[in-house]
Amino acid sequence: MSAVIPENMEEIMIKQAMLAKNGKDVSTDELIKQAVLDAFQAFIDQELEGHYDQVSWDSKQLVVHDINHDEIARIDPQTDSFITDFEDNAQLVLFKLEDQARKLIGSR
Repeated sequence: MSAVIPENMEEIMIKQAMLAKNGKDVSTDELIKQAVLDAFQAFIDQELEGHYDQVSWDSKQLVVHDINHDEIARIDPQTDSFITDFEDNAQLVLFKLEDQARKLIGSR
């Protein structure tokens, strides 16, 4: 995964501080949501060996669309939100997202 994607709460706080230093006020929740989306997109791209599918948010779910813009999967958080999941155990969230990407791409 790219070093630019925060993988834990410490890295979220560092990124938030860096953005604030540059005059950008971004909430912790926004940074977590972006980190989760970016991580899942990176795992999907890795499995496909390129950027063919697109990951986006639909409320609290991650949605994957294929190259034809057809929805192929919806990923739910373990609890009420990916934000809570990430705050509780970011490493577990990333492991589960990587596993979901592997299963999703492997099933096609």
